Amino acid sequence: MRKVFVIFGVVLLVLACKNKSNDISKTELRTDIINEINLIERDLHADLYLDYDKAKNALNAYDKFINAFPNDSLSAEYLFRSAEIALALNNVNLAKTNLANIVYNYKTYVNYELSIFYLAHTFQNHLFDADSAKFYYEKYLNEFPDTDLAEEIKSIIETLYLTDVELIRSFEKMNE
Repeated sequence: MRKVFVIFGVVLLVLACKNKSNDISKTELRTDIINEINLIERDLHADLYLDYDKAKNALNAYDKFINAFPNDSLSAEYLFRSAEIALALNNVNLAKTNLANIVYNYKTYVNYELSIFYLAHTFQNHLFDADSAKFYYEKYLNEFPDTDLAEEIKSIIETLYLTDVELIRSFEKMNE
């Protein structure tokens, strides 16, 4: 019986040490990826114009962090930055996916409100999907009805389904 307790104790000790080393490696991995992102961003922002290869490196680094640490508070920020770069590279589907990820999984993120608006704007102006744009504009209005942007969004919704000619006529009518 004593042998069983000794073996059980050794197994527990090994497992405890393994978990501790996993925590240390996770911490080191997190720090390494953040440092990599910082270097890539510094290099990316050093240029006057967006460098495609540097932007792709940033997207890959953000993705590496987000996949390794999906519940980390920095993941939402990296999703947001990734969406901005993706739009600049005209990778609209990646931008849409990342913004939707923020909207549905990171409601406490500081730019959550802006993410809803950007998602609606992406559907409207890049994917030309008025129904989805309206859905997210209305989501924004439901969650943030008293913001300065809410009034602008109400106007956007009113003109969302107008053709260019109808839009011009409505502006002319307002200016009469």
